[in-house]
Amino acid sequence: MPVIVGDTGTRSVVVDASRTAAIVSNRPVSAQLDDRRTIESLAQQPRTVGLASPGIQGPKGEPGASAGEPVTSSYTSGEAAPLVRGTPVSKVNGVLRRATSAPAQAGVIGLVFDPSIPPGGAGRVQIAGSMVLTVAEWEGITGAPGGIVAEATHYVDAVGHLVAQAPSAAGEVVAPVGLAVSNTEFLIETGPALRL
Repeated sequence: MPVIVGDTGTRSVVVDASRTAAIVSNRPVSAQLDDRRTIESLAQQPRTVGLASPGIQGPKGEPGASAGEPVTSSYTSGEAAPLVRGTPVSKVNGVLRRATSAPAQAGVIGLVFDPSIPPGGAGRVQIAGSMVLTVAEWEGITGAPGGIVAEATHYVDAVGHLVAQAPSAAGEVVAPVGLAVSNTEFLIETGPALRL
């Protein structure tokens, strides 16, 4: 009894009891009837191949980004003070600024990835994925004891801190930054900014 061992959608590899493989077209019969030569060639000249033993894996290719690596982009700081790792930032007039809920700074692009970005210097911003910092480091970013609040969506307040409570004053901008998975791990999921 033949067994299908591979299928590409248009062709299948069928193996019979004698370990002979045949490559068979999966085209619908109605499509095959339109071309008599196709039916005749399938019936009279099946292609067969012998099954080989499993091969040896070749050398690995060039390294690439793995699924666990953070997604970052490089930017130039427009701030007068250094931006430290984990600081929420916006891109304003082509340069990086500390994000706030003020309309001029609305819209978070991510969190500073490098240990520090000096004033006027270039640095990387993590725009997606998970960022892990110590509770003390998160306390510096939130401006509150305990740092980020586990299992809560965080926003940027009027002075640029990450907060678990969305801004609610008229004129402020609500811009989600992400979700605290724990009190040390933050999943960056920026969203559209909404002005109140």
